[in-house]
Amino acid sequence: MQLAASVRESIVEHALEAAPKEACGLLGGRTGPPATVQDSIRTPNVASTPTRRFEIDPEALLAGRETFIEKGVELIGFYHSHPNGPNEPSATDLDTARWTDTYTVIVSLSGSEPEIGAWLFTGEAFEPKQIAVQTKPTDGDST
Repeated sequence: MQLAASVRESIVEHALEAAPKEACGLLGGRTGPPATVQDSIRTPNVASTPTRRFEIDPEALLAGRETFIEKGVELIGFYHSHPNGPNEPSATDLDTARWTDTYTVIVSLSGSEPEIGAWLFTGEAFEPKQIAVQTKPTDGDST
Protein backbone atom coordinates (compact mmCIF):
# COMPACT_ATOMS: atom_id res chain seq x y z
CA MET A 1 0.00 0.00 0.00
CA GLN A 2 1.25 3.46 -0.90
CA LEU A 3 0.33 6.05 1.71
CA ALA A 4 0.75 9.77 1.09
CA ALA A 5 3.01 11.33 3.72
CA SER A 6 0.38 14.00 4.35
CA VAL A 7 -2.21 11.31 5.12
CA ARG A 8 0.16 9.50 7.48
CA GLU A 9 0.83 12.78 9.29
CA SER A 10 -2.89 13.60 9.48
CA ILE A 11 -4.01 10.25 10.89
CA VAL A 12 -1.18 10.11 13.44
CA GLU A 13 -2.05 13.65 14.54
CA HIS A 14 -5.72 12.65 14.84
CA ALA A 15 -4.79 9.62 16.96
CA LEU A 16 -2.67 11.75 19.30
CA GLU A 17 -5.40 14.38 19.66
CA ALA A 18 -8.13 11.81 20.34
CA ALA A 19 -6.21 9.78 22.95
CA PRO A 20 -7.21 8.18 25.26
CA LYS A 21 -10.17 7.59 22.93
CA GLU A 22 -9.79 5.75 19.64
CA ALA A 23 -9.68 8.03 16.61
CA CYS A 24 -11.32 6.90 13.36
CA GLY A 25 -11.81 8.01 9.81
CA LEU A 26 -11.99 7.25 6.11
CA LEU A 27 -9.28 6.57 3.54
CA GLY A 28 -9.63 7.76 -0.05
CA GLY A 29 -7.57 6.71 -3.04
CA ARG A 30 -7.29 3.93 -5.60
CA THR A 31 -7.45 0.19 -5.03
CA GLY A 32 -4.55 -0.42 -7.42
CA PRO A 33 -2.50 -2.45 -7.65
CA PRO A 34 -0.84 -1.09 -5.72
CA ALA A 35 -3.45 0.46 -3.45
CA THR A 36 -2.78 4.16 -3.05
CA VAL A 37 -4.15 6.27 -0.19
CA GLN A 38 -4.25 9.93 -1.23
CA ASP A 39 -6.69 11.44 1.27
CA SER A 40 -8.29 10.92 4.66
CA ILE A 41 -11.35 12.30 6.40
CA ARG A 42 -11.76 12.38 10.18
CA THR A 43 -15.05 11.01 11.48
CA PRO A 44 -16.64 11.07 14.94
CA ASN A 45 -16.19 7.95 17.06
CA VAL A 46 -19.74 7.22 18.21
CA ALA A 47 -18.94 3.97 20.04
CA SER A 48 -20.48 3.60 23.49
CA THR A 49 -16.98 2.86 24.86
CA PRO A 50 -14.68 5.00 22.66
CA THR A 51 -11.61 4.29 24.78
CA ARG A 52 -11.86 0.60 23.87
CA ARG A 53 -13.38 0.53 20.37
CA PHE A 54 -14.48 2.69 17.49
CA GLU A 55 -17.64 3.12 15.47
CA ILE A 56 -17.80 5.51 12.55
CA ASP A 57 -20.84 7.77 12.52
CA PRO A 58 -23.04 6.54 9.61
CA GLU A 59 -23.88 10.07 8.45
CA ALA A 60 -20.19 10.99 8.43
CA LEU A 61 -19.47 7.84 6.42
CA LEU A 62 -22.01 8.80 3.75
CA ALA A 63 -20.85 12.43 3.65
CA GLY A 64 -17.22 11.36 3.45
CA ARG A 65 -17.92 8.97 0.62
CA GLU A 66 -19.62 11.79 -1.31
CA THR A 67 -16.64 14.06 -0.66
CA PHE A 68 -14.27 11.45 -2.06
CA ILE A 69 -16.47 11.03 -5.16
CA GLU A 70 -16.35 14.81 -5.69
CA LYS A 71 -12.54 14.67 -5.43
CA GLY A 72 -12.35 11.81 -7.94
CA VAL A 73 -11.12 9.17 -5.50
CA GLU A 74 -12.70 6.05 -4.04
CA LEU A 75 -13.44 5.13 -0.44
CA ILE A 76 -10.90 2.32 -0.14
CA GLY A 77 -10.79 1.85 3.59
CA PHE A 78 -10.75 3.11 7.12
CA TYR A 79 -8.30 4.07 9.82
CA HIS A 80 -8.45 4.00 13.58
CA SER A 81 -6.13 4.11 16.54
CA HIS A 82 -5.23 1.80 19.37
CA PRO A 83 -4.18 4.14 22.20
CA ASN A 84 -2.97 1.24 24.35
CA GLY A 85 -2.61 -1.64 21.90
CA PRO A 86 -0.59 -2.83 18.91
CA ASN A 87 -0.96 -1.62 15.33
CA GLU A 88 -2.74 -4.81 14.34
CA PRO A 89 -6.45 -5.68 14.28
CA SER A 90 -7.97 -6.74 17.58
CA ALA A 91 -10.59 -9.45 18.06
CA THR A 92 -13.17 -6.64 18.25
CA ASP A 93 -11.92 -5.21 14.94
CA LEU A 94 -12.42 -8.59 13.29
CA ASP A 95 -15.87 -9.08 14.86
CA THR A 96 -17.09 -5.68 13.66
CA ALA A 97 -15.47 -5.60 10.19
CA ARG A 98 -18.09 -5.58 7.42
CA TRP A 99 -16.58 -4.05 4.28
CA THR A 100 -14.87 -6.82 2.31
CA ASP A 101 -11.82 -5.88 0.21
CA THR A 102 -11.19 -2.64 2.09
CA TYR A 103 -8.01 -1.50 3.75
CA THR A 104 -7.56 -0.70 7.42
CA VAL A 105 -4.73 1.44 8.75
CA ILE A 106 -4.18 1.22 12.50
CA VAL A 107 -2.14 3.72 14.51
CA SER A 108 -0.68 2.35 17.74
CA LEU A 109 0.21 4.80 20.49
CA SER A 110 1.43 2.17 22.95
CA GLY A 111 5.15 2.72 22.28
CA SER A 112 7.41 5.73 22.56
CA GLU A 113 6.53 6.73 18.97
CA PRO A 114 3.30 6.15 17.00
CA GLU A 115 3.45 3.10 14.74
CA ILE A 116 1.15 2.33 11.82
CA GLY A 117 0.11 -0.95 10.26
CA ALA A 118 -1.95 -1.69 7.16
CA TRP A 119 -4.33 -4.56 6.58
CA LEU A 120 -6.72 -5.78 3.88
CA PHE A 121 -10.02 -7.24 5.12
CA THR A 122 -10.85 -10.28 2.97
CA GLY A 123 -14.26 -10.92 4.49
CA GLU A 124 -12.86 -13.56 6.82
CA ALA A 125 -9.54 -12.19 8.04
CA PHE A 126 -7.17 -9.23 7.94
CA GLU A 127 -4.12 -9.74 5.70
CA PRO A 128 -1.08 -7.61 6.57
CA LYS A 129 0.12 -5.18 3.89
CA GLN A 130 3.40 -3.33 3.56
CA ILE A 131 3.21 0.45 3.73
CA ALA A 132 5.33 2.69 1.52
CA VAL A 133 5.02 6.33 2.58
CA GLN A 134 5.03 8.52 -0.53
CA THR A 135 6.35 12.06 -0.49
CA LYS A 136 5.72 14.50 -3.30
CA PRO A 137 8.81 16.13 -4.82
CA THR A 138 8.96 19.89 -4.46
CA ASP A 139 8.35 21.75 -7.73
CA GLY A 140 11.63 22.96 -9.18
CA ASP A 141 13.72 21.02 -6.67
CA SER A 142 16.52 19.27 -8.54
CA THR A 143 18.40 17.97 -5.50
